[in-house]
Amino acid sequence: MDYSHIERAKAIEDLNHNCNEYLDLRERDKGKGTAYGYQCQFCGEFRGGEVSKKKVQQVPSRYDSELLDVYFNKIKQINTALYPTSHIPKVVYNPIDHSSEIENLINKYCEENSLERSNVFRIFLSRQREKYIENEFNSNWQSEQQLHAWFMENLSEHFDIYSEVKGSGFVNRQKRNLRIDFVIKAKPKLIQHGFTDQYIGVEAKYLSPKEGKGFAGKSSSGVFQALSYWYSGARWWLPEKESEIELASVLMFSNLSFQDESDAMFNTLDDHYRKVWRSYLSIANHANVGELLVRTYKGALSYWSMSYNGSKYYSMYASGDYHKGTPNVINKHRIGNAKA
Repeated sequence: MDYSHIERAKAIEDLNHNCNEYLDLRERDKGKGTAYGYQCQFCGEFRGGEVSKKKVQQVPSRYDSELLDVYFNKIKQINTALYPTSHIPKVVYNPIDHSSEIENLINKYCEENSLERSNVFRIFLSRQREKYIENEFNSNWQSEQQLHAWFMENLSEHFDIYSEVKGSGFVNRQKRNLRIDFVIKAKPKLIQHGFTDQYIGVEAKYLSPKEGKGFAGKSSSGVFQALSYWYSGARWWLPEKESEIELASVLMFSNLSFQDESDAMFNTLDDHYRKVWRSYLSIANHANVGELLVRTYKGALSYWSMSYNGSKYYSMYASGDYHKGTPNVINKHRIGNAKA
């Protein structure tokens, strides 16, 4: 491919462009099939929605899968040349201890307002959190249906995805019918790079602190649901399989899987929601429940990883590189303090 228009760029300004002036119809993969869309031939980003195949008389050329990475890498190269880390002065930070001044201020405030000192910060932080969530936090998502659609659109390149999969598990030795949002299996390229060839479950949840049971209620319910799918001895039925399958792990996928969304929701002074979420996932980790984390750049998926209480099982980067982390974070078999 000819990337000379990118390679000869000397400054970020040389890469500025209007995508609408460089759009060409291209064919790209979607799930087990293909879809048509307009790709910018300058930077590689797709613009607009899909184009109906019925309206296209001739199959368009395949999309350029490397152009976007070449464009991003050039931006990184220019920025590194302009701002090399070796030229950044080191700042020595000597924090001043104001603890005694703060202590006196708190004592004075409590005396003047007849307040118990132990309640002052708790009340303040609780009110600050409520005010922030109500007036400043706005989610990029509105429903689980949106998350489902995004998951299918963006992860189908790496996994075979089965949606609304039926199964059965046991509660008090009684068999119960189940349904999980997704079951995924890595495509051959991933397996060749060390990813398991087992099936993994995915439960999608929209976790909003503004409505319904609030954040704690929704998140605890969602994590327990994912946990129960694995610990109930569940078996699942897929269309092309003659026998039932088991899952190596179950992943939580939610609006908090997106870094910008979690940063926004957790941006309260007491860090309350972050602590709640991490505590739930810390417990669920022992039952093979992890979290799918993703990052996007200009609307395109640039990174995903499977995280189990901070330990990464596998990661994918925008450059196309795969990185295998800790293999034993899935397929754990634990009961009480025993490990099988």
